[in-house]
Amino acid sequence: MKCGERGYVTAAGKPCGQNIGATTRACLWHLRSPSERSLLASTGSIVSRMNKALPPGYQVPEFNDEAAVIAFSRAMAQTALTKERVDLKRLSEARGWAGIALQAFGVTVQRRLTDALARLEHGELAVGILAQIRAGDAPRRPLPWRRPALPAEAQEQAEP
Repeated sequence: MKCGERGYVTAAGKPCGQNIGATTRACLWHLRSPSERSLLASTGSIVSRMNKALPPGYQVPEFNDEAAVIAFSRAMAQTALTKERVDLKRLSEARGWAGIALQAFGVTVQRRLTDALARLEHGELAVGILAQIRAGDAPRRPLPWRRPALPAEAQEQAEP
């Protein structure tokens, strides 16, 4: 049953769409006097403003390394689990930004690893040549440190 079926209307003049029990006279809003409604409406905004994730003087740490992000995550978990009035939406946003910082560290580590592998594999020139060979836009010729393979007839004659 809807509150509007009992004759109560919204500010727009449409029937109230709040679900109510069959024996209930009206919804929570329409059961109250105008002064009680005003108080009810203002407490919602007051309570939402009271929900702070952290004190106003809290300084967000610099995400210089993984340890700083882990320490920040630990502090957010402590706040979420121990504080009475915490806005979990704000904590969720903070967790999201910390996750982005960790992803950036992952990209940095991957770039360093790629650079180290390039230096290890005969330098950057060898990696460039390999990329050209794979792309197929460079003429193929034997590498200088390899002896070209002999034709099949020459191999048979070379064997005793």
